[in-house]
Formats: sequence, structure tokens, C-alpha cells
Amino acid sequence: MPSFFTVPFFVFLLRQFYMTLPFELDDAATIDGCSKFGVFLRILLPLSKPALAAVAIFSFQLHWNDFFYPRIYLFDKASSRWRWTSSSSRATMAPTGANLMAVSLVMLLPVILVYFFAQRISIQGVVYQEFK
Repeated sequence: MPSFFTVPFFVFLLRQFYMTLPFELDDAATIDGCSKFGVFLRILLPLSKPALAAVAIFSFQLHWNDFFYPRIYLFDKASSRWRWTSSSSRATMAPTGANLMAVSLVMLLPVILVYFFAQRISIQGVVYQEFK
């Protein structure tokens, strides 16, 4: 259940991004006959792609590295180990150097790949933009 609720940082990030957009865009679209939902769908949503991409990247990283909630949901005597997440499996491994480093590297690779492929978009979403 906690994963279905929002993270306050994401709400704050999107709010700050929408505060930088000028209200004249809404007014112009309303004058042209667009409804409130149409203004959001046709004007505001395409402009907010960088902020939404930043939220998606942060959310992926947060949920990929999550240890606590998957451990609560999946850890019981009856469940088999193949259902465990990678962070739960890594925590139960014997603390030998080579195995632990190999699993940590495998866990880190998707996060690094997502970051490198979406770096330009995510930086645009976090940087303050003011339209004039």
C-alpha cells in the first residue's frame, strides 16, 4: 500500500514546475474554447514532460533500491527465495567479498542505465525554468 501513495518530494517538484508556467497559457487556451481538462491535456502536460521524467527516474530509483517494504511483504517461511527482490537477496547473502560485490554491481546497472539514457530530460525537469 505505501507504494501506491505519493511521495511529498514529487508533489513539491511538480508544483514548483507548474508555478513557473505562465497563467497566460491557460487564459489563451480558455479563450480559444478549450476546457479545463483540454488545457491540461493539450497545453500543460506536453510542457511538463521534463518534470514528469525526473519524477519517473526518482521513483524508479526509490522503488528499485527499496529494502523495507518488499522484505515485509515477501519474507515468510513458506515463500521461496526466487520471489525475493534483489535487495532482499543481497542482504541474506553470506558477507564474502566477491559475491557481494558482484550482486551489488548487478543491482546498480539498471539504475545507471536509466540515469544515462534519461539524463538530459531529468536535468531539464529539475532546473528552474522561467518563461518570458
